[in-house]
Amino acid sequence: MNRLHEGIQDVLKQFFIDTATWGLETWENICGIPQTPGKPDDQRRSVIKTKLRGAGTVTLAVIRSVVDSFENGEVDIQENFYWQARCAAEFE
Repeated sequence: MNRLHEGIQDVLKQFFIDTATWGLETWENICGIPQTPGKPDDQRRSVIKTKLRGAGTVTLAVIRSVVDSFENGEVDIQENFYWQARCAAEFE
């Protein structure tokens, strides 16, 4: 029973980048990152996280779309300059 518990815990760890080991290959495939044999896990994790964070461009329209997708969500966006914006979301 203890081995079963350990196996389940090991599989669960693969769902999270920070704890994945043998599951990093799956994360790399999802992100379209070519595998580099022998590369340390911490470097592989860093590349995966970078790829996920840079997956899209955040625009005011994207922010509004995300907030509007929540029930009872309301957003007020004020763009001061092309490089500065203020966003306040309110949920009831």
